Amino acid sequence: MTQTWPEPGRGKVFPLVFPWVRHLRDEEAQEFAAELVAALLDAAELELDADSNAQEVITEWQADIREERWSASSFTMRVGGC
Repeated sequence: MTQTWPEPGRGKVFPLVFPWVRHLRDEEAQEFAAELVAALLDAAELELDADSNAQEVITEWQADIREERWSASSFTMRVGGC
């Protein structure tokens, strides 16, 4: 029997566990959730360190958000003259 998974997204748990998800658009939040689930499933299937796999995905997404926010605030400061 094939396991079916609900479509990942923000839901109720994600913002509690990952508060920074609120800075993502809906499509991005779903992409992050899908990547995280895939990393955990890969780790389980290949008997890898699930924490390490998950942490890599989380760290990459957090870095992307920081970079985007910094770029946006830097742009606003240059344009707004602040």
